[in-house]
Amino acid sequence: MMKQQLICLVACLLAVFTGFGQLVDASVETFYTDDGSVVGYPAGHTTYRIYGVVADDSDALTACFGASDDILELGSTTAIWNSPFGGITGPELNPAFFAIFPQAEYDSFVTIGRANSFDPGVGVTAVASSPSSSAVADAFGTAGPVDEFDADLVLNDGTWFSTPDGVNCYGAAPDFKVLIAQVTTDGDLEFKLNVQVIDGGIGGNPVEYVWNPAAAQTDEGQAAAPYLQYPAVGTPGCMDATACNYNVDATEDDSSCVYASGCDTCSGETDGSGTVVDNPEEGEACDDGDATTIDDAIQADCSCAGVLIVEGCTDLGACNYDPAANTEDGSCTYEGCTDPTACNFDATAGCDDGTCEFLTCAGCTDSTACNYDATATIEDGSCDFSCYGCTDATACNFDPNATIDDGSCDLPNGCTDAGACNYDAAATCDNGSCEYDSCAGCTDATACNYDATATIDDGSCDL
Repeated sequence: MMKQQLICLVACLLAVFTGFGQLVDASVETFYTDDGSVVGYPAGHTTYRIYGVVADDSDALTACFGASDDILELGSTTAIWNSPFGGITGPELNPAFFAIFPQAEYDSFVTIGRANSFDPGVGVTAVASSPSSSAVADAFGTAGPVDEFDADLVLNDGTWFSTPDGVNCYGAAPDFKVLIAQVTTDGDLEFKLNVQVIDGGIGGNPVEYVWNPAAAQTDEGQAAAPYLQYPAVGTPGCMDATACNYNVDATEDDSSCVYASGCDTCSGETDGSGTVVDNPEEGEACDDGDATTIDDAIQADCSCAGVLIVEGCTDLGACNYDPAANTEDGSCTYEGCTDPTACNFDATAGCDDGTCEFLTCAGCTDSTACNYDATATIEDGSCDFSCYGCTDATACNFDPNATIDDGSCDLPNGCTDAGACNYDAAATCDNGSCEYDSCAGCTDATACNYDATATIDDGSCDL
């Protein structure tokens, strides 16, 4: 039958796969080793019990199965011994007969939680279609009243199961073990098992645990459980705990270890799936989250740190360049003439460059001078005042060379001729008004025609 059909037989009450069960281990315990005290027990043999260990008493171990990609094997290096008074499954053993046939208690059988018919729980069913429908019976059954030594059980398509409504599917505290097989042999026990566990029991999420990790990686609903193989084989992987892909379950180093270098780190998994996390290396840009720093970069210790901001002039060509500054604050000043008396004085200059000159702006700065230069800023002593004088052509002191009237004009204001009848001693500039007739006459008192009013002798005296 197909694997899907077996699952339906195993758990027709279950939901579809939506989660993971809780198988945590598989254990092997020695139940009895021949010491000659059990009548009918084969000499030199040992009886082993195989358990599936679940996480707690709510987890149901419901089946062991074999499928084309998850082949089940159970046996030993020699043969499986079966008591003629035993059975194929645990519930087929009746403890009432153990007193008569004590070796029956050590029969080889498969089961789910029940070692005999007295143990509580529901039935255990064993079915198979490959390699044959009698595969389980051939390995764990008996054909007659004699001891049988049988070959290993190999299942390509088969199962033994119980339903999760039976208490036999649940492990009890403190170890939560569920018996799945008993094998008596004089060789070394061997098995490769696959089991189904339902997390939380009825209505919970089932998962198949298989011994073959490759099968678990390709079949949804399966998880690899390497402890389902006995004796345990080496699990290849990286065994160096300092490596990123360290596998805590690895037992054979396969030289696959990879390591983080520089500022790289490991992703943290310890199941062999860990990887190298590529982090920024020393010198690469980062953000330290500090607003008072700039140029944040990865440090030698792989931390992120920046340089504290120092404001100042960062221009090498400036007079006030600050080698300690790393942030331009606009304060830079540059070379120029710093002498305020120079023609090329630069009020913005921060340092003198020796270019000050005092010629191009020199000149007469006296606005009253004849040669006043409105553009001159430096007085050079060249002021000329020769252009001042009387510019009124009617004035007695008119100066045809004068360009600026100095208020000195002497305008006509009377007769300045002392010989004129109307001579004005106060007049400074003759105005052409002099007259000579009204006061002319004989001014000689001895003359017969002497004129006492005359001021100007006109030569008419009669002596």
